[in-house]
Amino acid sequence: MRSLFSRFAALGSLLAVAACNQSDPALLERIDDLEARLARQEDVEAIRRVAYSYGYFMDNALLDQVKALFADAMEYCEISGYGLYEGREGCLKIWTSVVGPGLQNADKHLRFGVLIKHYLLKDVITVAADGLSAEGRFDYVGYSGTFKQPERSRQQLGVYRMGYVKENGVWKISRFSLSFDTSDFNHLNWANAPSMRCPSDKVPPPDAPHLLYHPFPETAVVPFHFPNPVSGEPIGDYVNPIRYWQGNWAGEFGTTCGVRADTPTAPEASSAPPLRSAK
Repeated sequence: MRSLFSRFAALGSLLAVAACNQSDPALLERIDDLEARLARQEDVEAIRRVAYSYGYFMDNALLDQVKALFADAMEYCEISGYGLYEGREGCLKIWTSVVGPGLQNADKHLRFGVLIKHYLLKDVITVAADGLSAEGRFDYVGYSGTFKQPERSRQQLGVYRMGYVKENGVWKISRFSLSFDTSDFNHLNWANAPSMRCPSDKVPPPDAPHLLYHPFPETAVVPFHFPNPVSGEPIGDYVNPIRYWQGNWAGEFGTTCGVRADTPTAPEASSAPPLRSAK
């Protein structure tokens, strides 16, 4: 932040100098560069505000406020286990019929006796050169509980991979993807009996499977949209071939969800499903 303030101060000084000397090409070029850097930083802060606002809205079950964050040109929304819903209408469906039921009372606020917290952490936000689109990656830590129903307590870890677009000068979510690393890790026997999210016949079916990977104990590298910031080396995708779950993923769409009957401990011939690209 101090660097940003320094750039503002430097820009102000340069503008003052430029007012007295408008014929110095190097000075004018430096001013243009600083203005572009400041504009890009403003974009990053605006996108971060959208991302964190989503978390706050989910904390309070303000689902209509979540929907208002979506761009008109929404590509898709996907959540591990539930699957992928296409376009803006598909995304609205998630927060109307998939995620929404059970969270709100009649006046569309969080029900009595329900606690939800969404934390988006370790953000890396990359704005495109034209300043009209961006990619964001966030770690997710989530908590939920229901009064006097300890069996419904949940703690989750995962990764958000988000797309953003500037529509009419306003940054909005253009692509939503949440991949769970694990759930229920607050339970005493979590490491020996982990859980996963499975599709439900009580919610609208998705348009496609979630194309990443199964959660713990299976492992994978959720695709990165950015390279190593020091070496510049791209970070490759990876899915460990050892399978434990059967679920709502490519090659398993519409099949039984849960622990595989043989709970394999060795790589399977079918290997892992294909990964969706980092985009």
